[in-house]
Amino acid sequence: MAGHLLEKLRWDEHLTWWQGYLTFPSGRFVTVFVHQPDDQISAFPNLPETLDVVQAASRALLLWLQQHEQEFYLIVASEFLTAYNDNELDRDRISVEEFVARIRMTGITLFSYQTYDIHFSDGGMFGGHALICVFDENHQLTHTDMWG
Repeated sequence: MAGHLLEKLRWDEHLTWWQGYLTFPSGRFVTVFVHQPDDQISAFPNLPETLDVVQAASRALLLWLQQHEQEFYLIVASEFLTAYNDNELDRDRISVEEFVARIRMTGITLFSYQTYDIHFSDGGMFGGHALICVFDENHQLTHTDMWG
């Protein structure tokens, strides 16, 4: 699949979505899940033609995500840093830079090639919970959550 952004794209029968890897300009890479509830596409998920459709449909969004990697780290910090610093545990407050240095993007889920969730590890700051940011088709943050 030369020229495709999603590396090692494959269908996950158990989860019923595609899974691949996206490399960012920084050299970091993350797992990307592509959920497309199109019965015609998912009926034959492993055909080369189907994989090409998934790659092509997700390309514009994946390129946009690659170009804005650092911004996502700052969004997570702006959403979760106050909760960390205002916690009543006996610890020093940290800066945005330190918060960003502790977290790591771990995954992206694309929904119908438009909306998406980005998952981050919490760097041990919230008891091992995943930090989730949910974005709409205009790349606007709609809400955040912690899982785990």
